[in-house]
Amino acid sequence: MQPCAARVTFLLLLLAPCASFGAEEYWAYSYKNIDVTAAGTSAYAVNLAHYCVRLDVIMDSASGPDARPYWGAYFGYTATLLMSAEALRGPDWYMLGVPSVFADSVFEGGHVKIGNITPGFAYTLLTAGALIPMRAFLTLKQSDAQLKGARYLEMYDAESWYLAREIFVESKHRAEFGRYLDLMRQGRSEPEAFAASFKITYEDLDKEPVLAMRDHAHVYIMEAPADAAADRAPAQRLSAAEVSGRLALASVRYQRGPDPVQLANQALQAEPANENALRALAQAQLAREAYGEALAAVDRLAAQGASAAASADSAAILAGVARAAASGQATLTVDAATLKRRAKEAYERAIAADSEDRRSRDGLARLDGSQ
Repeated sequence: MQPCAARVTFLLLLLAPCASFGAEEYWAYSYKNIDVTAAGTSAYAVNLAHYCVRLDVIMDSASGPDARPYWGAYFGYTATLLMSAEALRGPDWYMLGVPSVFADSVFEGGHVKIGNITPGFAYTLLTAGALIPMRAFLTLKQSDAQLKGARYLEMYDAESWYLAREIFVESKHRAEFGRYLDLMRQGRSEPEAFAASFKITYEDLDKEPVLAMRDHAHVYIMEAPADAAADRAPAQRLSAAEVSGRLALASVRYQRGPDPVQLANQALQAEPANENALRALAQAQLAREAYGEALAAVDRLAAQGASAAASADSAAILAGVARAAASGQATLTVDAATLKRRAKEAYERAIAADSEDRRSRDGLARLDGSQ
């Protein structure tokens, strides 16, 4: 897996009901390319950021199912890396299985153990009956597996983990699956990619995971030293409004979780200048085609001086509103040309603050190309 230059931000709050915000303390911590928002303790947020940076090094070179405290966070971090670049993405089983494998990493001193057998998944595979045939499994979406019932979904999740582990830990058909995934990223259909990559049939492949269950599993212990020069500053305790703002931003970004508009407005009632809430509100309103409201949120960000991240978001929203105005979808007091000019200026501010902001560079290129 190639290193990810983009900043990775994730929240451990998406499953938490909004009403419970006052029940726990929430903390924010940033380290290198990791931004963490977590419930619990300051130490948990700090350790999580540092462990994810160490996990990133491991992946360059090479309560979850078992209730390990960092399982969900490692899963989310790895999934975010896979989603961050088109060249790393893959079918549903891959996007679920690979994070599941790396989520079960365990740091001990200056080393990390990778390839652990996750008890929950292993139990499902051993007790749920026959595996889903590969001819169907490789094209199956997780949402379709969910429609078949809880037991079937458990098998799908476990088999996704198992296949990813066989490929990336046990190195079974790793070269073939590498070519297979590359072809699918290039737009080839699943049957075409399989036929061009494997010399065996789907039915032959069905037999191998069953036989492999009898083999001794490998667990790799690799060096993963902590950064001796790392800043061990404490995490920042967050206000309830900031928690709502961050959760709103995550909800709109990943299109899951509570209503981002409701959360953003809740945060803004307490903190009218909350940047994350304004970013979330602008993005959510654009997605709802509420162009006037989206533009109003961007104007509020501009009036208070936006950060580099907020400038990048504002630029993308302004570009979207400009397209809507040019096509006649939006009737506003400002014309499309002015909106495009503002989008260009916002992109340039974001790039000036962060020269590695590929999203803004791509957005600016598209904006220039549309003129």
